[in-house]
Amino acid sequence: MAEFSNLMLRARESADKSLRELSSIVGVSAGQLSNYERGVSVPKREVVIAIADALDIPTDFALMVAGYAPVYYNAADQEAAQVAEEHSNYFTRISSYEDIVNSIDDLVGSVQFREIQAAVLNAKVLQPRLSAEKVATFTKLEIAIKLFKEAQSEL
Repeated sequence: MAEFSNLMLRARESADKSLRELSSIVGVSAGQLSNYERGVSVPKREVVIAIADALDIPTDFALMVAGYAPVYYNAADQEAAQVAEEHSNYFTRISSYEDIVNSIDDLVGSVQFREIQAAVLNAKVLQPRLSAEKVATFTKLEIAIKLFKEAQSEL
């Protein structure tokens, strides 16, 4: 998958690691890693996770870019656990279906939501100059925006 190959290459270069160094960390030959970076082949799920860990790429983001389902709310992933807890607290405060519909409508219609959308669009233009971590963050925001809009239209 070309997107994962680009992500992997940019993250490896950003981390200033050679293919051999990365190979020794993830336990995959440098030649095979080169195939992943050139888009010749796609790594298995467990290899994507190992590469993400070695290059400090958010695991869920790397998995999605490689075409795999993310590992949402894995207890080992502190960021995901924190997000899960925050969302859990938020949704326990919502008492009815109407509250959910109104909350999503308010969110999607808010100035802050439009500002985030604009920032994500601007980030796409700047993407070649951003670090892999920032690209991952903006991609997560883009996915969240799409999910909220879909939820709004489905409710």
